[in-house]
Amino acid sequence: MMIFDTKKTNLNNEYHKLTELIKKYNHAYYDLDQPLVTDAEYDQIVQRLKQIEEQQPALTQNSILAQVGGKAREDLNKITHKKPMLSLANAFEKEDFENFIERIYRFLNLAKNHPLSFTCEPKIDGLSISIMYHHGKLKYASTRGDGFVGEDVTSNILTLKDLPITIHHPNLPEYFEIRGEIYMTHQEFENINEKRKEQDLQLFANPRNAAAGSLRQLDVNITRERNLKYFVYSLGYTDSQLFNQHSEALAFFKSQGFCVYNNIITTDKLDDIYNYYNQTNQNRSNLNFDIDGVVIKLDDIALQERLGTVGKTPRWAIAFKFPAFEGITKVNDIRVQVGRTGAVTPLAILEPLNLGGVVISRTSLHNSDEIQKKDIKIGDYVSIKRAGDVIPQITKVIKEKRTETHVKDFIYPTTCPECGHELVKEPEEVIIRCPNKFGCIAQHLEYLIYFCSKNVMDIEGLGERQVEFLYENKFIQNAHDFYNLADKNKASLTKLESFPGWGKKSVDNLFNSIEKSKNITLDKFIMSLSIRHIGLHLSKLLARMYKTSQNFVESCTKSIDPNSAEFIQLINTNGIGEKKALSIIDFFQDARNVKHTEDLLAVLNVSDYQENNIKQTALSNKTLLFTGTLTAFSRLEAKEIAERAGAKVVSSISSKTDYLVAGSDAGSKLKKAQELGVKIITEEEFLKLANEEQ
Repeated sequence: MMIFDTKKTNLNNEYHKLTELIKKYNHAYYDLDQPLVTDAEYDQIVQRLKQIEEQQPALTQNSILAQVGGKAREDLNKITHKKPMLSLANAFEKEDFENFIERIYRFLNLAKNHPLSFTCEPKIDGLSISIMYHHGKLKYASTRGDGFVGEDVTSNILTLKDLPITIHHPNLPEYFEIRGEIYMTHQEFENINEKRKEQDLQLFANPRNAAAGSLRQLDVNITRERNLKYFVYSLGYTDSQLFNQHSEALAFFKSQGFCVYNNIITTDKLDDIYNYYNQTNQNRSNLNFDIDGVVIKLDDIALQERLGTVGKTPRWAIAFKFPAFEGITKVNDIRVQVGRTGAVTPLAILEPLNLGGVVISRTSLHNSDEIQKKDIKIGDYVSIKRAGDVIPQITKVIKEKRTETHVKDFIYPTTCPECGHELVKEPEEVIIRCPNKFGCIAQHLEYLIYFCSKNVMDIEGLGERQVEFLYENKFIQNAHDFYNLADKNKASLTKLESFPGWGKKSVDNLFNSIEKSKNITLDKFIMSLSIRHIGLHLSKLLARMYKTSQNFVESCTKSIDPNSAEFIQLINTNGIGEKKALSIIDFFQDARNVKHTEDLLAVLNVSDYQENNIKQTALSNKTLLFTGTLTAFSRLEAKEIAERAGAKVVSSISSKTDYLVAGSDAGSKLKKAQELGVKIITEEEFLKLANEEQ
């Protein structure tokens, strides 16, 4: 189990350290398909971040927990969701779930004996889908994408059997969105991987990845061959509300011929929910598709709307996750790999083990401390846990099976296995690194792969193997070379398309994708530089701070001088901290990094930073305070309404406060507001201002 520092003075450092970890793990999982930690360990870090955010609310302004999913592919048309497709918060223990229930009652200001009904259904492990109907006819379908913009998969979705093209209801709204999950059965997954094995193609890691890859095909015939299935699970956007309860919507879907899971319950009793969870967990091995928990939703749609969302998750639903799959296997070897920042990470090479339908053959051991703590040796038999879907973790060594003559210690290398440079371990870090950034080919290749990845430049068609090929065959040496690749290929005697696996069509598509990637936002440009400790969250913060690429480069270069105003500004920026600021300064101190930055700016079109277009209300940019007992809603809900309207809610009154919302029995704050001349308004006036668009 991970141990976290709870000292208040260290919370900020711990928070930013964990945020960087999550960014690293997200990139490895979503972009490189190379998970570094288990779902359970990842979820533990997320839970700890949430705890710190509760203690230090100022940290939540650009929380990584507010980010959903990945980015839409360039080669599929994009569709902006009329209503965001959010992800669910997770409950891992009974206590987590009961806290979820308690938060609902507290937010809605309800008595504990007030009955609330919930629906319970399995959490299908697939790909979320949005299907929009216009005047009752299927108009388009899209993936979730990043929660706000998805990919148009209308043609692909039409290959699904039993998907209604039209729906009928006397009061059907003009726009009516239905959401669901695309999945693949175990049998179909095995059949596809068997065919791919025969064709010497890379195998799909699990049914979910296979379903996602199958739905997002440009060739609809491939999607049709994959025999995808679906379940619908909720309403999305509608022009007007047709149902009062979520369970009513599910019944309507079923009446129209949609596939709805056949064992969904609605109950107001906690015991029924626990029984459903336990029975579903016991039965999951008998299903022909993957599930990883039970989704519990408040049934009343009006209450759902009142509860709203917090960050990227709705307050009215939760995923109650199942325990992990476990098994025993042998550690055949321990090897190390070098990442783009020089981190040298040990990997356990395992005797292949099937856990819940996924074959595990390797897992990260993270660092030398982890190996020592768990006392893992080459040749040991170990217990493996797969919490959730794919990511495995060694939980313990089976000491009873250890024979000293058949095991040996893993000796951490003192030099880089790729370039031979002496490895270093920085103070207060557990990671061992190769500091030879510009001379270590492994690091450079990992950077080039990172540069092309979905979360950075999003160059479709440039995965790990393609980048390695281009580098080894001297088509590219540095990141900016990608943008001269078409011209270089045109002038070359040996064309790229003449190599095996590179047809003319795929090369043309690649050049088009590279061309599209030239136009990027400032935060993505900052991310593309791969400055250590600077991920998505801090790239956005820096973009907001510097506004233009020119100002970013000039200011960061000037910040090398510790007496400069730029240094003072950077080091004191809330959310960056000394460690990350020094990392930025170190980057720009190296002339090779500055040259690399200038080379990229010469081939890219970097747009200036722009604030998101937020709806303006009469409370936008106003500061307000609540006092007394509110009757129309709880204090939590009032704060939520104010923040949605663009207001800032403070805890103490001053002459800068714009409004004091006074409930009954208001005390000293009301008196002070009168003395300071702060405008005092009622709950009703507050609601009117919150809904009054400017």
